[in-house]
Parts: sequence; C-alpha cells; structure tokens
Amino acid sequence: MHEPQMIPIGDRVKIYRRGKKGTWTASYWFDGDHRRISLKTTNQKVANRRATDLAAQLNDGTHRPIPKGMTIVNAIERYLTFLQTERRARKTIVRYRGELETFRDFCNGRRIWNLGQIKLSVFDDFRRFRLESVSERTLYHEGIVCKQFLKWCMSRQLLASNPLHDLKLTKPARTDKSVLSFENVANVLGRCSGQRRAMLAVLAFSGMRSGELSHLRAEDVDLEGRWFHVVSREGFETKTRQSRKIPIHPALLPLLAEYRPAQGEWFFSAGLSERYPAGGQPINTKKLNERFQVTMRKVKLPTGRAAGGFTLHSLRHFFETYCINSGIPQRVVDTWLGHRSDRSMASVYYHLSDKESQRFMGSLPFELPA
Repeated sequence: MHEPQMIPIGDRVKIYRRGKKGTWTASYWFDGDHRRISLKTTNQKVANRRATDLAAQLNDGTHRPIPKGMTIVNAIERYLTFLQTERRARKTIVRYRGELETFRDFCNGRRIWNLGQIKLSVFDDFRRFRLESVSERTLYHEGIVCKQFLKWCMSRQLLASNPLHDLKLTKPARTDKSVLSFENVANVLGRCSGQRRAMLAVLAFSGMRSGELSHLRAEDVDLEGRWFHVVSREGFETKTRQSRKIPIHPALLPLLAEYRPAQGEWFFSAGLSERYPAGGQPINTKKLNERFQVTMRKVKLPTGRAAGGFTLHSLRHFFETYCINSGIPQRVVDTWLGHRSDRSMASVYYHLSDKESQRFMGSLPFELPA
C-alpha cells in the first residue's frame, strides 16, 4: 500500500488525497494531538485555499476544532447543566430539554450523531417536519432554543462553525385572544364548591399564576393584613425569581376565612391518593386545569389552546383586563402580576405603597356568586 503524497501548506499543515473519490484532507497538529479533517473538495486549488486558511488560523490562535467524539446528546447535557448553574427556572430547563431532545431524535433519524454534522439544510428539514404537528409559535420557540444551543456550543469551542449563525427567524404575530367576562367567571365559580371554588376565586381575583397558587404556604396568606405573599423559594421559584405581594380583595376574605387548610406545608394541598396516602402534597395544576375546563364546557364556553379556547391561565388574562377596564393603572396591575418586561425609567422610579395598593384593589367591583 502506497503512502499518500503529502503536500505542505505553510509549516503546520499538509494535505493529501484520501478515499476512492480522492477528497483532499488536511493533516496537522493541535494542542499536542494529531488531527485530520476533510477539506470537502476534490479540486486542489480549492483545497490549497482552505488549507491556507487553516494554517493562518493555527498561527494566529483562532482555530477552533471540533472536540473528538462530541455528540449531540453529550452537548445537550452540557448545555442543560450550564443552565442549571445559571439558576434558570426548572420549568424552563424541562421545556428546553424536551425541545432539544426532539431535535436530537430527528437528527439521529437522519444518521446525524455529532454536532459537526448539523447543517442548515438539516435544520430546515426539521422545521418542515415539526410544522405538521405544532403551532407556528411553538415552531418559532423551538428554533430560538436550537439557535441558543448552537451559539453556546460555539462559545465553548464545541463547534468549528455555527450553521445557524446567519439564520433569521420571523416571530409569528400575536393573535387577539378572547378574554373571559366577569359573568363567565361568576358562572364558573357558581358551579364550584369547597377548595376548588376557593382556588379558582383566588386566581381570578388576584391574577397570580397557578404554579404560584400551588406553592402558597399557610404563612403566605395574611388575612389580618389582607396580603397574599408570593414568595420565590429555592426549588419553588416564581417565573421571574422575584417575590411580591398582592392585596387580598375584600370579596375573598369571607371565603378564605371559612376555608381550613389541611395539615401540612401548603395552604392549598392535594387530597389523599395511593401514592400519597397521608396527603399534604402541592396541588396538581394540570388536574386543576382539566377540571376547570370541564366546568367551562358545562357553561358552554370553548376550552383548550389548540381550539383557541380558554384554560386556567385565562383567569390571569381576565384579571388584567378587568383591572385595566376598571381604571386601575397599568403599572399597578403589572406590580400585582409580577411582570418584569418593562424597561422604561418609570419601572425604576415608580413605587406602589402598601396603602395605595390596598386602595386600588379595594376599588375593584369583584363579588362572589351566591
């Protein structure tokens, strides 16, 4: 077997033909390791140019080789570990994992295992494939997550080049959503009783997220001072990782005063089950949403995001809309809801006092159905 003819390019790179097609390959040393990469051409002039660029990168220290054996699955795990170190919310990490593993499975189905095999055309095929089963907004979010992932891989020198670097994704326009009226909410609450009535009433008349409701502790509900304390605790962080407090509307006080929390850590807790015979677990927000939608259908209201209907989160939309339409300033409502997206100077200088917060909440014409 003949040794391939090695052609030196500068003092650090040599090129030679390899394989049946005679594809030009570069041979060089980097960080004490011998490396070999395909120049992906059978044209010697093109190979010379690419090898010259490689030699220049080696000389000026900008060469970023793909680590040996860096698979997509390993890169995903490293990225998710990074997000955990950055203390990203658990729900965010769970969603990112699902979306990245979906992309990984698609690549594996195309016999693409390593980061360096990912091409823009592969990503285009992935998006066409996903469009058959997800909404445009979900497709956009998956694309953004993949772009962030590959950008991070580049920053950690796990990729020689980012195939999605110049890709621009168009964010889908928001569609106007229907909002529950006070009559709708009253009809739903009128069909509920006990703990479920109390939970839905708190969501509708405070605007807190269902996850925040599930993590309310007994000491977080101050009936005497009339405050809900939404506390971001380790392992039970709020979406913004910030704590806040929301005034308890006078209409909720009699309902909450009659409610007797079960023994345990949580103000609202799940019932007894085979898995937890002693109870005391946080409520399952998914089951609460399912039961809420059952009640919604009983009062002839559409349900489910896929059908453009209402979900448990619609109570938060109702609260904001009802507050604004009742004359409550937007900044006050944002403070109650825990919105942090406003970057204006007013978000820095404005301060909502406890007295004014209680006054605004008390002015809302909420009332519970008999």
